[in-house]
Amino acid sequence: MATRLNGGSGTSVAPALPISGPRMRRALALTVPDELDKVAKNAPSVSLVRHVMARLVLELLHYEVLIRLRADPEDVHRARSTVRRLRAVLRGIRPFLDRVWADNLREELRWFAGELASVRDIDVTLSELRSRAQSIPSDERPYLESVFDPLGAAREAARVKLLETLDGSRYIGLMHALEAAATAPRLAAEGVPCAGELGWRSLSKTSKRVRRAVQGAQESCSPTELHHARIIVRNGRYVAEACAPVLGKPARRLAKRLATMQEALGAISDATLIQNRLRALSVQDRANILIGQLLTLQAAEGDRARHDWCTLRRKALREGWLHA
Repeated sequence: MATRLNGGSGTSVAPALPISGPRMRRALALTVPDELDKVAKNAPSVSLVRHVMARLVLELLHYEVLIRLRADPEDVHRARSTVRRLRAVLRGIRPFLDRVWADNLREELRWFAGELASVRDIDVTLSELRSRAQSIPSDERPYLESVFDPLGAAREAARVKLLETLDGSRYIGLMHALEAAATAPRLAAEGVPCAGELGWRSLSKTSKRVRRAVQGAQESCSPTELHHARIIVRNGRYVAEACAPVLGKPARRLAKRLATMQEALGAISDATLIQNRLRALSVQDRANILIGQLLTLQAAEGDRARHDWCTLRRKALREGWLHA
């Protein structure tokens, strides 16, 4: 399915997307294209905003249906990533949007991201711990179920709550607001005249913010500080991806580099998340010994991740990765 928000001459036209009609039918009919269509640099700035918002809203609708139909952890992961992209884009181009409108929409998206996180964080923990099962001495493995069972029960309870959220009035209101944003985004009174200028200004501002965060994300930083740097890098990647339809190669190159850095910082955050969840588990007898062994493995993984990040950070700063 093509996703086009501007004509070849630069004249803005209505998006050729199924934005109207029953919500579930739109989502079920969606096929997300592998590549973003281009937006002409001389197109009105609203063309780029509508282009990006419409695609992301349709993606979210698509993953909502999949979450309802099955319990695949990847569906929740992708929905959460799409919500994060929406928030990042709204922040990255916020100077050119109606500020109150954009901030209200970002706040509702933040709420829904938290609902998705309650499931996703447990999925990350279960996946990582299962991958480490073979590292546990064979005589201790029977106790793994004492660790997995409460996590599985917590995951199921979180999923039930998420499904209730999808049927709730707050989520339905959010989706209506997002569809309106994809059709008629509210721009600032003094906006930029064309999509190309909007893309360059947004990308330049974002790359500066990312550079400051990476420069400060040193080896001595706490996990919390590195997690904050990860958020800035991740959001920078999403803004670069959003600007790619109009800016092309420079935005795609920056997005690719930031994706590599996001993954490295994510490994540190995941190790910390899993350690915290393990410490919060209440288990009996020998399973406590197993918890200790798993914590040791995760601590070692966190140390490796931190070393890998520091190596990558030095390379990125030395080679000027973070310039738009």
